[in-house]
Amino acid sequence: MDNDKPKILFVSDSGHDWVWSTTAKSLAYYLTPHYEIEVMKAEGFRENFQEICHTKAYDLIYFRGYANCYLRKESVDKLHIPWISCVTTGGARLDAKFNGVEHLAKTKYSKGIIVQNSLALKTAYRNGYDVVDLIPNGCEIHEFYPDYNRKNQHIVGLAANVSNNKADLKGRQYVIEACKKLGYEYREVTNELPLSAESMPEWYRGLDYYIQPSSAEGCSASVQEAMSSGLPVFIVSTVGYHGDQCHSVLDRSDGEVVFVERDTDDIVNAIKILENNPYLMEKLKENARKFSIQHQWKFMAVKFKKVFDRALNIKTVIDIPEEVEVEIEVEKQMTQANYLVVATKTFRTKNGKQFLKDTRHIIPDDMYQKIKKYCTVIEK
Repeated sequence: MDNDKPKILFVSDSGHDWVWSTTAKSLAYYLTPHYEIEVMKAEGFRENFQEICHTKAYDLIYFRGYANCYLRKESVDKLHIPWISCVTTGGARLDAKFNGVEHLAKTKYSKGIIVQNSLALKTAYRNGYDVVDLIPNGCEIHEFYPDYNRKNQHIVGLAANVSNNKADLKGRQYVIEACKKLGYEYREVTNELPLSAESMPEWYRGLDYYIQPSSAEGCSASVQEAMSSGLPVFIVSTVGYHGDQCHSVLDRSDGEVVFVERDTDDIVNAIKILENNPYLMEKLKENARKFSIQHQWKFMAVKFKKVFDRALNIKTVIDIPEEVEVEIEVEKQMTQANYLVVATKTFRTKNGKQFLKDTRHIIPDDMYQKIKKYCTVIEK
């Protein structure tokens, strides 16, 4: 390891292991050129707390989860290492979360908190926090990509933590009831029926719709992954980062999601409207993918780097990725001769399709012939 790099410890909340550990590793991957990063689960942090405090082996600790899951007032007094916490939820639980970490996140060595939506940002300021950054979850778009050849088989999915009362929070019952009314197949991945992180991209590509009518969210990693997979995603307009940032395709053609109520009939009606308008269906999938491309982990890592550098008193230098405009027309229909390619530079086609450097795409033969000098074939 480079001894000149600052050392940062990422502590992931084991209570949300399938989200926190996976996303912590993705973030760490893009930040390793700048820091020495170690990812540790909450149990390891608690077990090694005294040694961590004594050796001061880290320049900064980032709690990817809730700080009050790891720390208490008496332990904060011993932790003389700069640290950053996050509050990654929304809705009625926000005040309770901020009150819970209030005696922690305003102490001498706290360097601020990270939130994931505008409601949390406003609540943080209302609760007296001065250093607050809004950074959503990212997505690995080269892993979560669409199956462009898939025909609609009417399969609906939900990936969520359903322990305790969280099944109701995620709106699981409305999704199941909507599938029964429509006669569609329902599939789920939960903390009780988990899949490995490596299996999730293929799971999404086996769906035709992703529905998550939650009553509270920070920035749902599952929604990010479903959008990256080119799925029609149904969410509640007032909830979480995606409620803040996205528009409904039923209201405007550049919408990235479909807004629904936490109501079975409303979900059913929204699906029927979409299925009766193939143009909107395709626009929705295309817009969702574009949204996720803008939220790649490598871009979110730039935001985290600013926060970490500020905490470490380091001047941030950001590299701007190269982008090239390519004036070519591309046919939308897929042919049988398909290529899996990786873009060798960032460019856009004349009709607006965007290719970011190092991202993978499945494209037809006629498209490949027009952009082959900008791509490398992985598989034909």
